[in-house]
Amino acid sequence: MIKEIVEGKTQLFVHAGLPTKRMEVFYNPKKEFDRTLSVKILKELKPKKCLDLLCASGARGIRLMKEAGISDMTFNDANPKAIKLLKKNLKKNGLKARVYNKDACELLYALHEYFDFIDIDPFGSPNPYLEASIRFLKRNGVLAITATDTAALMGVKSKACFRKYHSIAKRHPFMKESGLRILIKHVVETGAEFEYALKPVLAHCTAHYYRTYFIKDPGAKRADALLENIKCLHYCPKCGHRGYKACAHKESISIGPLYAGNINSLHVDDEFIKSLNAEDAYPPWHYTTTELARLFKLSNEPATNELLKKVKGVRAHYEPKGFKTKFDIARIKRIFKK
Repeated sequence: MIKEIVEGKTQLFVHAGLPTKRMEVFYNPKKEFDRTLSVKILKELKPKKCLDLLCASGARGIRLMKEAGISDMTFNDANPKAIKLLKKNLKKNGLKARVYNKDACELLYALHEYFDFIDIDPFGSPNPYLEASIRFLKRNGVLAITATDTAALMGVKSKACFRKYHSIAKRHPFMKESGLRILIKHVVETGAEFEYALKPVLAHCTAHYYRTYFIKDPGAKRADALLENIKCLHYCPKCGHRGYKACAHKESISIGPLYAGNINSLHVDDEFIKSLNAEDAYPPWHYTTTELARLFKLSNEPATNELLKKVKGVRAHYEPKGFKTKFDIARIKRIFKK
């Protein structure tokens, strides 16, 4: 069943129902936040030649055309039903664009054109599309990537993470953040294979998906500099320690390798993006008040706002009760013992 909706300032025809892989033409209303964020980001970056590689109904690409002022947009989807709906949406909004109905990688190599912006928004892992997309991204071009296989990246399905991303992922209090950084690590490594530096400039974990933006800069030395940020972390469920070195407890686990450098440097007039930039000043892991209550045997979880003052920290967007601080767990514990 197709229904008409308004998202942002754009009218769209979409398939109604629960967003699953079986949906005739995929559309997820919960990703409106992400698409709106894309509009704000591209308004700031102003790329010229853009590609919506896995466009489905075209919700993102059409909004970018109508709301971010993108005039040169190419759409593609392997599903002919998606292309039919996309064309209906383009007509509804009075827009014209190039439209293809091909396998994503096949299209990139067939066109042999270079783009200022390529969007990869698959159902699951972005891995099948990375190499070709990086290849046909212009210098200083922007690659936007979504991953919905969060169970693998967070360590719920640890074997799948090792198989797909060549990293060890396990369940722990900051697994949402480590999962995002494992994804970034994989993109950086893929680019480095071809002597391209894929610098992460914005990344977040929202609901069921990860969303990341990279800027391409050719050069082996630049790629090598990014690779220096790839490290392993250690976490101890007994004492709560996390860091680049393990504590003395046998319960300590290793996580990664993952990207431990800065991942948010875009300056956009948006409160959420500003909060991501604020997080970037802190180490590549976070804590939760629930974890502190368990570790320190507190009768009640500490109030987050009061805690932030004590540890000189900021909220972490990964968890409602998450926060970041430069204090290690021993120093945090001393605060609660006073």
